[in-house]
Amino acid sequence: MNIQAANHVIHFTRTWNPAKEDQATDRAYRIGQSRDVHVYYPVVVAKDFLTFDAKLDALLEWKRGLSTDMLNGTGELTPADFGDLGAPGGGSAFGDEFITRTEVEALDADAFEAFCAILWSKHGYRNTRRTPRTGDGGVDVVAISGTEGVLIQCKSSSVEGKDLGWEAVKDVVAGAAGYAAQYPGVKFSRVAVTNRRFNETARAQAVVNDVELVDCSGLIKRLEKCPVKKMELISYLE
Repeated sequence: MNIQAANHVIHFTRTWNPAKEDQATDRAYRIGQSRDVHVYYPVVVAKDFLTFDAKLDALLEWKRGLSTDMLNGTGELTPADFGDLGAPGGGSAFGDEFITRTEVEALDADAFEAFCAILWSKHGYRNTRRTPRTGDGGVDVVAISGTEGVLIQCKSSSVEGKDLGWEAVKDVVAGAAGYAAQYPGVKFSRVAVTNRRFNETARAQAVVNDVELVDCSGLIKRLEKCPVKKMELISYLE
């Protein structure tokens, strides 16, 4: 779209990629523009802390400056770039805050898997990884410490009060043999995790199939022993 008739560009919503932002600005510089072009970036600021708008503006300028010294583009900003974002009264906006029960219950499937991987790594399983999104064999997280390991199937729900069935139990049982063959020196236990609750069928099948169930209350107990910071989860998801 050519908009050379206009010579004022206002970026009300900032994209997290300076190249995309500049591309939008350049539309006012198309062939036919004969006037000076003025570009505006409205920013909300505060006297006692660094606002999100001010931090975003500074980061975009930093990224824009890098792009002039490199052959390749700098790419988009990530949540981790906002680790020092200020909060009213001082301190960090979210980097030093710990994940709470309410936030655990609100995690989507991808974030919940990452959260479980972080949590189990904090409980001594230093070799912990998420499996691929496809072809995971019914296991979302593999956690290993020496010759002991845990295979974890994660089931999240945003529906308050929802009781989950035994699908997680079936999945982790089905995938156990494949991971046992992949790690012949590791003895795996099997765990099904949810940010809600498991129903009676799930609990009964877990006993029959030797699967440990960890519901939201169980996760919170683990969090009390080994808290997880919000920024740890954000960084893990990058």
